[in-house]
Amino acid sequence: MQTLYGEYKANPSASTLQKIQNAIADLNQNLPTLLQSAHVSNPTLSARITAAVNLILTTVNSFAALMPQSSAATSRKAPTHSLLHANDLKKQWNQQVCAPTGSPALDAAFAAGILR
Repeated sequence: MQTLYGEYKANPSASTLQKIQNAIADLNQNLPTLLQSAHVSNPTLSARITAAVNLILTTVNSFAALMPQSSAATSRKAPTHSLLHANDLKKQWNQQVCAPTGSPALDAAFAAGILR
């Protein structure tokens, strides 16, 4: 995505825009499937990973909603929900993914992911 964004920023084109939109669609489709295939047995870890995946998808879809629409994607509806600001996403990440669990091992691992 970052490479495609750099391409689009340097030389905006409908084909690069379509590639970005395809990458976003792939993320929306494949990230939840990858999570399910991991078979995480620890319920706390599973809940945290699910929250992380949902926030990642929310962020990606927020960017998608701000992008100009190519002619192939004009039928896509504008989001009916309000877009989250960076501070709101950071707050949700820290609360949902990195909050203390009471398990020293998990807390140490999640502490490394706190956004400041």
